[in-house]
Amino acid sequence: MASIAAESKTDSQIIISNSLVLFIRRLVLLGFSGVLVIFLPRYLGDQGLGQLAFASSFAALFGAALSLGVGKFLVKEIARDRTRVTTYLFTAIGMRLLMALVVFAVIATIASLLDYSSTATRVMYIVTIAWIVTSFAHLMTSVLHGLENMSWPAVAESASKLVVVVAGVTVLVLGYGVVAYASVLLAAAIMHLALNTGYVGRRFSLGLSLPISRVKTLIMGGAPFLLMGFLLNIYNAIDVVMLRFYTSEAVVGWYSAAVHLYGTFQMVPGILTTALLPTLARMHSTNAQTVISVAKKSITVGALAIVPVALGVSLLSEEIIDILPYPDAFQNSVPLLAILALSIPITAFLMILGTIAIAVDRQKAWAFSLLATVVLNVVLNVIFIPYFHSVHGNGAIGPALTTLVSEAVMVLIGVRLMPKGVVDRPMAIYFLKVGVSGGLMALIVLIAKYLGLETVPVVAIGVITYGILVLGTRAVTVKDLLFVRDSAFSRLRRARTTRVS
Repeated sequence: MASIAAESKTDSQIIISNSLVLFIRRLVLLGFSGVLVIFLPRYLGDQGLGQLAFASSFAALFGAALSLGVGKFLVKEIARDRTRVTTYLFTAIGMRLLMALVVFAVIATIASLLDYSSTATRVMYIVTIAWIVTSFAHLMTSVLHGLENMSWPAVAESASKLVVVVAGVTVLVLGYGVVAYASVLLAAAIMHLALNTGYVGRRFSLGLSLPISRVKTLIMGGAPFLLMGFLLNIYNAIDVVMLRFYTSEAVVGWYSAAVHLYGTFQMVPGILTTALLPTLARMHSTNAQTVISVAKKSITVGALAIVPVALGVSLLSEEIIDILPYPDAFQNSVPLLAILALSIPITAFLMILGTIAIAVDRQKAWAFSLLATVVLNVVLNVIFIPYFHSVHGNGAIGPALTTLVSEAVMVLIGVRLMPKGVVDRPMAIYFLKVGVSGGLMALIVLIAKYLGLETVPVVAIGVITYGILVLGTRAVTVKDLLFVRDSAFSRLRRARTTRVS
């Protein structure tokens, strides 16, 4: 990997600084999520967890229709010209209010027609309202991310998640069940919206405005993101929805437990892509050549961090499930987690490629590529879910394998959409170094497991082995590590200076 220190320190340090904030946020949320990962399967059971997962996935299918793709459009436009905040925000609020009414009416109508239990139906109503409220909070987050302010959205989201953990665990332990837990999600969403709206409202006068010219601008500008958001929501939710139609709520619960754990380990790409988008969008409008350099570094850093995590989770999937106080039925989640973990680096690469494509205004091509992937995903699920359900008694293996195959295909397409010079021979050599280091680490971990070592020593051996290998192959250099350290601490020094002054 070419030295990170060779980059423009201004833009690189902005990304690293914002990534530090997002990393801290993610650690906090990871702790909260860890509590929920332990308590939800234990107190809701596979059926209750399946009801909650289905309600969330079903509501998410309508996510793009509510947002109209405006969120990502706002991030890009505000990053390039900060005076556009008041120009677009009021109109976006008005548009979202109208769409919220339409979307809720549609979901409520469909929910009333489904032949599900009264409990499952109530959960669907409550989760839908919570999801709509959260979408308004995310609209405010888009404005702040466009201003390259990652701090306050992180605080607001962490506070709302704390409410979910404290109140949610309380109602679960007291035995109030899935409906009460869904109500806690709604209360936390309202808090999230209040915190973000209060922060933005102190800096900009909030109101409603629906001038036709601005509505058209937002609709046209958001159209590619609308398509992408619609397809992403289908892609992320269709597995659970199809799994429920082909199998049962219990099987959905097994899959949901594995997906929650799988999502926990997507920390690094989530941090990188959130920090990258506004900065890359701004850089593309001022000096497009610098985008290539920073984009390459983002891909390589993501690969360096995520490959050992993916291999480790896959190899230790049984130990991870065993260490959690889940009912015995969730042993069915072990093969699902092992398969999903292998797709973690592919998903990470895909997220970074998508962010780069959006930043350099190739969102239309990316949206159509995503369409092909969604079609492939649906086709494979139609084949895999019934097969694994009837032959192996665990239909959830189907969507786990489908995710792995679909995202690998999408990566191949995404590479073709990158600006010339982003994915080249040096990057291929870098991937080879990381792949070899990860493969040798996996071999050492397997040997350690075979020798009967406990999980903690096995993990420590894997981490040390990987660190030695990536330094030995020069996949990362000491100079790179020092630059990242200096960039991270520069934010802390600025924060102390600001408090003193």
